[in-house]
Amino acid sequence: MWKRFAILIFALTVTVVSITPAVAVTPKASAACSKLGSKYGPLVCANLSGKLKWQVAKKVQTISYSAPTKASVSDKTLKLTARSSSGLPLTIKSLTPNICTATSSEIKVTGIAGKCRLQLSRVGNSIFIAATPKIIEISIFGIGHLDFQLPGALLLSQQTYEIEIRSATNLPATLSVDTPSTCTLAGNTLTLLTIGRCTITAKQSGTEFVPAAAPVTRSLEISTDRVSADLPDTINGFQIKAIYVVPSDGTDNQYDINGVISRVLQEGTKYLNEELGLTVPIDSTSTGYDIAYMRSGRPSSYFLSTSGSFAELIRESKFLESPGANRKSYIFFVDTDTIIGPAYCGQAPTPGLTAIVAIGRNECGDKTAFFENHASQTWVHELIHNFGVSHVSDACDLMSSGQLQDGPVCSTSQRLSIDGLRKYYVQSSGFGTDITKLRVWNGHTSDPTLIADCLVNPTQKASPGDGLEFAFCPTGEQTIGPVQFCWTFLDSTSLEELVNGSWLSVGVGVGAYQPWGARVDWKCSNAAFLAPSIKLTVNQPGTRKYRWIVNGKVAEEMKIIWVQ
Repeated sequence: MWKRFAILIFALTVTVVSITPAVAVTPKASAACSKLGSKYGPLVCANLSGKLKWQVAKKVQTISYSAPTKASVSDKTLKLTARSSSGLPLTIKSLTPNICTATSSEIKVTGIAGKCRLQLSRVGNSIFIAATPKIIEISIFGIGHLDFQLPGALLLSQQTYEIEIRSATNLPATLSVDTPSTCTLAGNTLTLLTIGRCTITAKQSGTEFVPAAAPVTRSLEISTDRVSADLPDTINGFQIKAIYVVPSDGTDNQYDINGVISRVLQEGTKYLNEELGLTVPIDSTSTGYDIAYMRSGRPSSYFLSTSGSFAELIRESKFLESPGANRKSYIFFVDTDTIIGPAYCGQAPTPGLTAIVAIGRNECGDKTAFFENHASQTWVHELIHNFGVSHVSDACDLMSSGQLQDGPVCSTSQRLSIDGLRKYYVQSSGFGTDITKLRVWNGHTSDPTLIADCLVNPTQKASPGDGLEFAFCPTGEQTIGPVQFCWTFLDSTSLEELVNGSWLSVGVGVGAYQPWGARVDWKCSNAAFLAPSIKLTVNQPGTRKYRWIVNGKVAEEMKIIWVQ
């Protein structure tokens, strides 16, 4: 039997797949990435505006600095060194601008005690991330100082007096009376009980940043009618202080209270007004001129033969030991016929703040053709010497010497003019200074455009109290130097002030031939020599002690009497 077999042939199709190895793709900046923080070479996956993208990893930058941790309000400026590791400039912000401000190289202290806080920061950029801010903290310590002024004397009839107390730190101070039998205190109100010495002490406690101030003691004289000290001033600024002086062997003619010196002052004031249209303020009370009385320890023969006796009188009177707040010229009217010798009626330093005028009954106290008392003309003459004017070469000018040995003398019938030609010392400074530009005239004693300079050794070595050499300076900005010495070379100079028993730096000085400024009559004796000079601003009246440090050593200690 024939069988058929079915043969099934399957056709297989084989597909050959060629496999290529995977190649990594290098990320590019700003391209998308999938995992935050993943890194590839210099790139990092970061969130940029809500999307993950590759960006170049930024470098870290840090801030470093160097600054003091402590300072004084008197330091004014402190050195600051600050930088970022990137070399990019820093932003410096004061977090306590009332205490300090800063630039990239220095910190300025405002004068207020407390914690100075500065923030140093540096923002980021395409290369660097922002630096972690740094905070600088500096403790600025204040100076424990107050002060208060008392007049030299008060009349018992005044009954009460308000004491004004000043503090460099605005901290409260307490007053106490050391002489309760003559005066008492209620707050700042002083009550006068009887004649005698009234002594008051002020104290001020400290804080974290201000040390307790050293106690300050002041005294005044309580009197009935005549006073040997200064009554409270009724005007501010420059004024004439008149003092009647009776020699130790002289007769007290009571010229201070019987009207003689008052009339002399009035005559001189009228003379000034007629010649210049200007007058000077005269120390006064509510009832008239404030004329002090003084019985000198020196006999008449001393004043009749001694040149420069005004220096002895300022020492005897002790006016500069408690000078008060106001700038004054002290004119001593001495009850003798002449001074120095038979031909002189007055004497004063040029410039200066003291003068002596003879006011006896004969010669210098005589009536002239134009004045009831020759002393009326003399005190104006000596005052203008105090202003810095020397003798002029015009026999009929007020500032001629009036001495035969100095040339012709004006006729007694010729009234002396006050620079009538306006070429010597009025609208001209040919003989020392132009007196019309001085801050001494009624109505102009607070005019900042007028001149009020320091006087150095203004009484010719009449140092008050402790014997220190001194200067007499109007408050405000003044150029300050030493009072005695100059040096052949100055490697370094600085000025320090004595505060609560410690010497604190005021600032660095510079060398100058005229260290008190060009207008002050003090200069180095040799043009090759120099002395340190610095500008100070002092706004409160008072006496302060200073010392110069020259070439690393204490060179000179002095005091400055600051007056308004």
